[in-house]
Amino acid sequence: MAELFTVLAAGIGGGGSAAAGAAGAAGAAGAAAAGGGLSFATIASGLSTVVGGLASIAAGNQQKSALMAQAADEETKAVQEQINGRQEALTALRKLNSDLAMVTVAGYGSGLTAEGSIAAAQEEAIRTGEANISMSRDNAAYASAARRGRAYQLKAEGRAAARAGVFGAIQGGLSMFSRGAARG
Repeated sequence: MAELFTVLAAGIGGGGSAAAGAAGAAGAAGAAAAGGGLSFATIASGLSTVVGGLASIAAGNQQKSALMAQAADEETKAVQEQINGRQEALTALRKLNSDLAMVTVAGYGSGLTAEGSIAAAQEEAIRTGEANISMSRDNAAYASAARRGRAYQLKAEGRAAARAGVFGAIQGGLSMFSRGAARG
Protein backbone atom coordinates (compact mmCIF):
# COMPACT_ATOMS: atom_id res chain seq x y z
CA MET A 1 0.00 0.00 0.00
CA ALA A 2 2.85 2.36 0.81
CA GLU A 3 4.33 1.70 -2.62
CA LEU A 4 1.07 2.68 -4.33
CA PHE A 5 0.92 5.97 -2.47
CA THR A 6 4.59 6.62 -3.31
CA VAL A 7 3.86 6.08 -6.99
CA LEU A 8 0.72 8.24 -6.86
CA ALA A 9 2.54 10.99 -4.98
CA ALA A 10 5.31 10.98 -7.58
CA GLY A 11 2.73 11.26 -10.37
CA ILE A 12 0.78 13.99 -8.58
CA GLY A 13 3.88 16.04 -7.88
CA GLY A 14 4.74 16.05 -11.56
CA GLY A 15 8.29 14.96 -10.77
CA GLY A 16 7.54 11.28 -11.31
CA SER A 17 7.44 9.74 -14.73
CA ALA A 18 5.48 6.76 -15.96
CA ALA A 19 8.69 4.74 -15.90
CA ALA A 20 9.31 5.64 -12.26
CA GLY A 21 5.71 4.78 -11.46
CA ALA A 22 6.02 1.46 -13.23
CA ALA A 23 9.29 0.75 -11.42
CA GLY A 24 7.61 1.54 -8.09
CA ALA A 25 4.71 -0.70 -9.02
CA ALA A 26 7.11 -3.46 -10.05
CA GLY A 27 8.87 -3.04 -6.70
CA ALA A 28 5.54 -3.36 -4.92
CA ALA A 29 4.71 -6.44 -6.98
CA GLY A 30 8.12 -7.94 -6.23
CA ALA A 31 7.72 -7.26 -2.52
CA ALA A 32 4.27 -8.77 -2.59
CA ALA A 33 5.52 -11.83 -4.48
CA ALA A 34 8.37 -12.23 -2.01
CA GLY A 35 5.80 -12.27 0.77
CA GLY A 36 4.38 -15.32 -0.94
CA GLY A 37 0.74 -14.61 -0.12
CA LEU A 38 -0.33 -12.97 -3.35
CA SER A 39 -1.35 -14.61 -6.60
CA PHE A 40 -0.28 -13.49 -10.05
CA ALA A 41 -3.81 -12.19 -10.68
CA THR A 42 -3.64 -10.02 -7.57
CA ILE A 43 -0.27 -8.61 -8.59
CA ALA A 44 -1.48 -8.00 -12.15
CA SER A 45 -4.59 -6.29 -10.81
CA GLY A 46 -2.45 -4.07 -8.60
CA LEU A 47 -0.16 -3.15 -11.49
CA SER A 48 -3.17 -2.45 -13.66
CA THR A 49 -4.59 -0.16 -10.99
CA VAL A 50 -1.31 1.73 -10.66
CA VAL A 51 -0.95 2.14 -14.42
CA GLY A 52 -4.59 3.24 -14.64
CA GLY A 53 -3.97 5.78 -11.88
CA LEU A 54 -0.93 7.18 -13.66
CA ALA A 55 -2.89 7.32 -16.90
CA SER A 56 -5.67 9.19 -15.12
CA ILE A 57 -3.20 11.75 -13.78
CA ALA A 58 -1.54 12.12 -17.19
CA ALA A 59 -4.91 12.57 -18.94
CA GLY A 60 -5.93 15.24 -16.43
CA ASN A 61 -2.66 17.10 -16.89
CA GLN A 62 -2.92 16.85 -20.68
CA GLN A 63 -6.45 18.25 -20.63
CA LYS A 64 -5.31 21.04 -18.32
CA SER A 65 -2.49 21.95 -20.72
CA ALA A 66 -4.88 22.08 -23.68
CA LEU A 67 -7.35 24.28 -21.79
CA MET A 68 -4.58 26.61 -20.58
CA ALA A 69 -3.42 27.02 -24.19
CA GLN A 70 -6.98 27.92 -25.21
CA ALA A 71 -7.15 30.40 -22.31
CA ALA A 72 -3.91 32.06 -23.47
CA ASP A 73 -5.40 32.31 -26.98
CA GLU A 74 -8.51 34.00 -25.56
CA GLU A 75 -6.31 36.48 -23.64
CA THR A 76 -4.53 37.34 -26.89
CA LYS A 77 -7.85 37.82 -28.65
CA ALA A 78 -9.02 40.09 -25.79
CA VAL A 79 -6.04 42.36 -26.39
CA GLN A 80 -6.75 42.28 -30.14
CA GLU A 81 -10.36 43.35 -29.45
CA GLN A 82 -9.06 46.39 -27.57
CA ILE A 83 -6.69 47.27 -30.41
CA ASN A 84 -9.51 46.91 -32.94
CA GLY A 85 -11.70 49.20 -30.82
CA ARG A 86 -9.00 51.86 -30.73
CA GLN A 87 -8.60 51.63 -34.49
CA GLU A 88 -12.36 51.97 -35.01
CA ALA A 89 -12.45 54.96 -32.66
CA LEU A 90 -9.60 56.56 -34.59
CA THR A 91 -11.45 55.95 -37.86
CA ALA A 92 -14.58 57.55 -36.38
CA LEU A 93 -12.54 60.55 -35.21
CA ARG A 94 -11.06 60.99 -38.69
CA LYS A 95 -14.55 60.82 -40.20
CA LEU A 96 -15.72 63.44 -37.69
CA ASN A 97 -12.90 65.77 -38.70
CA SER A 98 -13.68 65.20 -42.37
CA ASP A 99 -17.40 65.86 -41.83
CA LEU A 100 -16.66 69.06 -39.90
CA ALA A 101 -14.36 70.27 -42.65
CA MET A 102 -16.96 69.51 -45.34
CA VAL A 103 -19.71 71.31 -43.41
CA THR A 104 -17.49 74.33 -42.87
CA VAL A 105 -16.28 74.52 -46.47
CA ALA A 106 -19.77 73.99 -47.88
CA GLY A 107 -21.25 76.60 -45.56
CA TYR A 108 -18.66 79.25 -46.28
CA GLY A 109 -18.70 78.38 -49.98
CA SER A 110 -22.41 79.16 -50.11
CA GLY A 111 -21.83 82.54 -48.49
CA LEU A 112 -23.22 81.71 -45.03
CA THR A 113 -21.65 82.92 -41.81
CA ALA A 114 -20.48 80.74 -38.93
CA GLU A 115 -23.73 81.32 -37.05
CA GLY A 116 -26.95 79.55 -37.89
CA SER A 117 -27.03 76.54 -40.14
CA ILE A 118 -23.25 75.98 -40.25
CA ALA A 119 -23.03 75.90 -36.45
CA ALA A 120 -26.02 73.55 -36.25
CA ALA A 121 -24.50 71.22 -38.85
CA GLN A 122 -21.18 71.25 -37.01
CA GLU A 123 -22.87 70.42 -33.68
CA GLU A 124 -24.75 67.54 -35.29
CA ALA A 125 -21.55 66.20 -36.86
CA ILE A 126 -19.80 66.42 -33.48
CA ARG A 127 -22.64 64.57 -31.68
CA THR A 128 -22.68 61.83 -34.30
CA GLY A 129 -18.90 61.53 -34.32
CA GLU A 130 -18.63 61.36 -30.53
CA ALA A 131 -21.37 58.72 -30.41
CA ASN A 132 -19.52 56.64 -33.01
CA ILE A 133 -16.24 56.95 -31.08
CA SER A 134 -17.95 56.01 -27.81
CA MET A 135 -19.71 53.06 -29.42
CA SER A 136 -16.41 51.75 -30.85
CA ARG A 137 -14.75 51.94 -27.45
CA ASP A 138 -17.70 50.34 -25.66
CA ASN A 139 -17.97 47.49 -28.17
CA ALA A 140 -14.26 46.79 -27.80
CA ALA A 141 -14.50 46.81 -24.00
CA TYR A 142 -17.45 44.38 -24.04
CA ALA A 143 -15.79 42.01 -26.53
CA SER A 144 -12.52 42.10 -24.61
CA ALA A 145 -14.27 41.41 -21.30
CA ALA A 146 -16.12 38.47 -22.84
CA ARG A 147 -12.84 37.00 -24.08
CA ARG A 148 -11.21 37.47 -20.68
CA GLY A 149 -14.20 35.81 -19.02
CA ARG A 150 -13.87 32.84 -21.38
CA ALA A 151 -10.13 32.64 -20.61
CA TYR A 152 -10.88 32.58 -16.87
CA GLN A 153 -13.44 29.82 -17.41
CA LEU A 154 -10.98 27.74 -19.45
CA LYS A 155 -8.32 28.09 -16.76
CA ALA A 156 -10.79 26.93 -14.10
CA GLU A 157 -11.78 23.96 -16.27
CA GLY A 158 -8.10 23.09 -16.71
CA ARG A 159 -7.43 23.11 -12.98
CA ALA A 160 -10.54 20.98 -12.44
CA ALA A 161 -9.38 18.48 -15.08
CA ALA A 162 -6.02 18.07 -13.36
CA ARG A 163 -7.73 17.55 -9.99
CA ALA A 164 -10.14 15.04 -11.56
CA GLY A 165 -7.17 13.04 -12.85
CA VAL A 166 -5.63 12.90 -9.40
CA PHE A 167 -8.92 11.96 -7.76
CA GLY A 168 -9.48 9.28 -10.41
CA ALA A 169 -6.09 7.80 -9.54
CA ILE A 170 -6.85 7.87 -5.83
CA GLN A 171 -10.27 6.36 -6.40
CA GLY A 172 -8.71 3.52 -8.40
CA GLY A 173 -6.22 2.86 -5.60
CA LEU A 174 -8.91 2.84 -2.95
CA SER A 175 -11.03 0.54 -5.07
CA MET A 176 -8.12 -1.89 -5.37
CA PHE A 177 -7.62 -1.94 -1.61
CA SER A 178 -11.31 -2.36 -0.89
CA ARG A 179 -11.41 -5.35 -3.27
CA GLY A 180 -8.36 -6.79 -1.50
CA ALA A 181 -9.90 -6.27 1.91
CA ALA A 182 -13.13 -7.94 0.76
CA ARG A 183 -11.22 -11.00 -0.50
CA GLY A 184 -9.33 -11.66 2.60
